[in-house]
Amino acid sequence: MACKLLCSVWRMPSRWLIFGLIVSSLSVSGVESQGTLVINPVGENKTEPAGKGFVLFCKGNSGDADYTDFKWTGPNNQEILGGPDMQVISTDDSYILSFDKPSPQDSGTYTCSALYGNTIRLTISVHITFYHDITWEECPLSQHVILGQEGKVRCRVRGNPVPMVSWTKDGRLMDSQRYEGTDDGVFIRSVQEQDKGLYLVSAMVAVTGKFQKRNITVDVYTPPSISAKMPHSSELVEGTQGTLKCSAEGYPPPLYYWFDQANRNLSTVNGFQVDPKSGILQVNAVRREDEGTYRCQAINPANSDSREVAVKIVVIPKITEFRNATVSMGQEVTLECRAHGKPTPDIKIRQDGTTRFPLDQHFKILQTHNDQQETVLTMSATSAAREMDGLYYCSAENKAGKVERVGHLTVQFPPQVSARENPVKTWGQRPAVLECLAEAIPNATLAWFYRKQPLQERVSQYFKVENSPGASVLTVSPSF
Repeated sequence: MACKLLCSVWRMPSRWLIFGLIVSSLSVSGVESQGTLVINPVGENKTEPAGKGFVLFCKGNSGDADYTDFKWTGPNNQEILGGPDMQVISTDDSYILSFDKPSPQDSGTYTCSALYGNTIRLTISVHITFYHDITWEECPLSQHVILGQEGKVRCRVRGNPVPMVSWTKDGRLMDSQRYEGTDDGVFIRSVQEQDKGLYLVSAMVAVTGKFQKRNITVDVYTPPSISAKMPHSSELVEGTQGTLKCSAEGYPPPLYYWFDQANRNLSTVNGFQVDPKSGILQVNAVRREDEGTYRCQAINPANSDSREVAVKIVVIPKITEFRNATVSMGQEVTLECRAHGKPTPDIKIRQDGTTRFPLDQHFKILQTHNDQQETVLTMSATSAAREMDGLYYCSAENKAGKVERVGHLTVQFPPQVSARENPVKTWGQRPAVLECLAEAIPNATLAWFYRKQPLQERVSQYFKVENSPGASVLTVSPSF
């Protein structure tokens, strides 16, 4: 029976066989002629940078029928009709969706649809992720933190999708007990010297495969600290060049500024010079009105420090009066020396040829002050003696310096006459030479007498008189 059935099938008339082949061929041709859509650029998922123009091309891919009624719908399933940032453009063979400046908010699934042969609705979709590329904000390549304070290495990494950020220091992972990562950098709890070095911040986005890194050099600054050895007071001498010195520790080395009691920056004031690197304040010519409080300020990027100095002006003594004096022997004698200075000078009087200042039974010394702010030293004796005659030096001295002035005390006394030889002898025709000496202040006038008569009246070839200060020589030539 089976054999008969099989044989009967194979004996089927040829017209039926041809009909079956035609039906089969029509069925296959109908499947191949059905249209499809394609979106260019090709790909079901796309990742594109935000802010940059981007277009999608949708068009029919196959089939003999026409493609009509193209539409684009966005992530909200609403038809896109166009707008300021997104346009729909129709061409002969494509339906274009154009993004002018897309943002991450424009990310999502976009669908293109069209009618094929006016009967079949075809669709195709693509998912687009618009991302912001990795950007660096507030991320200087050279930074500093301050020793002993809380610090931060600043660097804010932005991107959409949000980048994954990691930090290393000098090629090693950082100690989480001392360092804490934040959105805008790395927080350091208490800065130490070891915190300086090279920091590397890396940013990567898994979705886009983007990767960037940045090296940041970090230095540790030390706030200025003015030396404790700097004096709180100083003295400058009037009329001289004065100097004040300020020194401080700190990194970077601080710059120095000086201010006076009127808070003037002395770098800009005539008569003063400031070296900002060495901290030296120079007063070109010190005046009494320069006395007051001065302030040194040391500044670097970490902080500043200041110190005040009380400046006193000392004045070299000046002797205003030390007069010569003339008295007669036995009379009262007074020498007076006047001087002023700041501080009040110490005044002394000494006689020439001595280094000590006399204070004995002959002199009484009194030091006083007058209304002219002068120091007055009075040295007096009740009875002038010959040995008091001569040069005297008044000395005025204080911490600013010492000055001296010379004066002369003349003690007048009557002549004291003496002969160099008495009696004077001669013989033969030899002349006799008689010499008379006289000590006196003022100088004495000498005269010769012979037999109680002035010798000048008897000057002849036998007598010759030669006078000099304090001496007179009489030459007598004998006659026979």
